[in-house]
Amino acid sequence: MLAIIILTFVLLPAGFLLNRCGLLLQTQSRYKSDIESVSLLVANDLAKIVVNDPHFGFISISNRPPIGKATIAADGEACPVTSINTLMATIRLDSIIAHEGGSNDLCQLADTDYEYAKETTRLLQSTLNLATQTKATGKCFDMNGKPVALYADAEKLLQKNLQSNNGGQPVSMRNLRISLGWLRDGGITNTPLPQPHSLAHVRKEFQEGGKYKACLDAAAFGKSYFFAPAARAASLVDETMFAPPDGKRFCSVVKVEADIQDTNIFERSPGQKWLHIAACAIPPDSLQMAPTGAFLIFFPCGLAPALKNLSDLLGSPNDYERPSQFYQAVNGDFPLDPSATTSAARLAPWAEQDINSNRVIAAGLYDWLRACGIRPRIDCTLQALKSDFNRSLQSSNLLYEFEPRGNVIISSLPSMPLPISVLSDEQVFVETRGQNYAVACYDNVHNMGTICGGKHAGQPLVGDPVNWCELPYFGLSADAARSMGRGSATGLSVTNDSSVDSSIPGGVLSSTAQFAVNGKVTAFKPRKSYYSGGLAVELSISAY
Repeated sequence: MLAIIILTFVLLPAGFLLNRCGLLLQTQSRYKSDIESVSLLVANDLAKIVVNDPHFGFISISNRPPIGKATIAADGEACPVTSINTLMATIRLDSIIAHEGGSNDLCQLADTDYEYAKETTRLLQSTLNLATQTKATGKCFDMNGKPVALYADAEKLLQKNLQSNNGGQPVSMRNLRISLGWLRDGGITNTPLPQPHSLAHVRKEFQEGGKYKACLDAAAFGKSYFFAPAARAASLVDETMFAPPDGKRFCSVVKVEADIQDTNIFERSPGQKWLHIAACAIPPDSLQMAPTGAFLIFFPCGLAPALKNLSDLLGSPNDYERPSQFYQAVNGDFPLDPSATTSAARLAPWAEQDINSNRVIAAGLYDWLRACGIRPRIDCTLQALKSDFNRSLQSSNLLYEFEPRGNVIISSLPSMPLPISVLSDEQVFVETRGQNYAVACYDNVHNMGTICGGKHAGQPLVGDPVNWCELPYFGLSADAARSMGRGSATGLSVTNDSSVDSSIPGGVLSSTAQFAVNGKVTAFKPRKSYYSGGLAVELSISAY
C-alpha cells in the first residue's frame, strides 16, 4: 500500500514535472539559439551602415576598403570607410605624438579634430539608432548604396528559424525589439594600442591583448576616449552585461528580444504561455589595410643651412606673421585642370593673421599623420622628426612613409613619380617667407570626404605610373613594395588595359590602369592609390 501511495503521489508527479520542465528547458534553449543567430545577423548588418561626415568622410562601425559604389568621389574613384574606433584611436594617437613632441600647434590641431569627432560620433550613433526602428527601411545604407533593413532582416530570419525548428509549422511571436547599448564590465575591440605600449598612456586595466578595451575611458591629456565593443567577426556576448545608453559611451552592442509562443507548458490550453527570449551580440570591425600616403619634402634649391630636420621647421622663428600666399584650389586640381582656380582658404583652428611657418609645417605634418590612421609608431615618428635631412638626401627630395609595422621609412628617389607642386581640388596651399628660406605647403589631405574634400575627397594623389612603388626606375623593387604593404601585398595586380608606350620600363599608366585579383579583372574599381600609396602633403623648401 505504501509503495502504491509513493508511486501515485510522489514518483509519477515528480516524473511528470521533470518531463515538462525538461521540455520547457529544451524549448527555451531552442528559441534562445534562434534569437542568437538573429542577433549576429543584426550585428553584421549594423556594421554595414555608412554615414558621410563633413569632417572625416565616410564613417561606420567597421573599416572598409575604397571599393564602395556609394563612396565614389568626383574623380570617379571610391573612398575608404573608416571605423569610429579607428577615428578616435587616430586622434588619440596624434594627440600623444603632439604632446610627446612638445608642439603646441600639433596639440591644437588634435584638439580641434577631437571636437569634430564628437559631432561625427553623434551622427553615426543617431543613424544606427534609427536603423533599429521598425519603419527605418530605406533610410540607412551601406557603402554600395544598398538599404540596410535591420528590423526587417531580423523579423524574417526569426520567423524562418522558429518554423524550421518546429517541424515546418509556424510559431507565433510578438514584441520583436532591437536596441543598442554597451557592456557594463567593458568588452573587446579590434583596435590596436599605440606602439610602443610604454608611450600609449593606457592603464593595464583598460587594455586587453594589445588592444583597447571597450566601454572604459582611455582618457588622455584631459579628454575622454570611449571605444565601442567590436571584434574581427560578429560575436555573442552575455545579455546580463548589456547596459542602456548613458550619453557617454558609443552604443554598438545589439540586443534582440521577442516574446515567443510556447506549446510545451503546464496550461491545459496550449499556446496561452509566452516566453521572453533575448540575445546580445557585438559587430565586426576590420583593420585598416591600405598603404598610407607619403609626406614629401622637396628642395628645389638645395638645403637651407638653418634647417637640419623637421623639428627645426616646427620650432623655427619666422620673420613674417602672415603668409605671403594662402589659398584653396577650386574647380579642379591647380594648376593641372584648365578650369581650376583659387579662392580664400581656412586653416583651422587659426585665422589667417595667426598663421606662421611653424603652423604651416604643423598642419602639414598633422594632416599626414591623420591620413596614416593608427599605423604610426610614436617613437619612430618622433625620431623621424629629428632625423637630419642630409642623412638620407641623395637628390632633391625626401619621402617619408610608414611601413606596416609603423616604422618611418625615409627615402630619396632619383626620379619623382608623385605630382610635384600640384594642389588637389578644395585643398589648402600656404607659403611663408623667412630671412633665409621660403616654405610652401601643398596639403592635399586637409579637407576630407566628398562633402568638403573636393575632387579627390581628401585622398592622397596617385602617382604615375600607378605601380611606381615596385619599379627599378625609381630605385625601388617589388620586394621592397611588399615589405611596405604595397603592390602585391594588397592582393591586387595591375596592368594596362590596352597597349601603351611608356618611357618607364614596366610602368602602368594611371589613365590605362586596371586591377585584377588572381588573374581576373576586378568587378569593383579600387582607388588607384590603394595599390601604391600616394602623395598626402608636399613641403617645398627654397633656400636663398
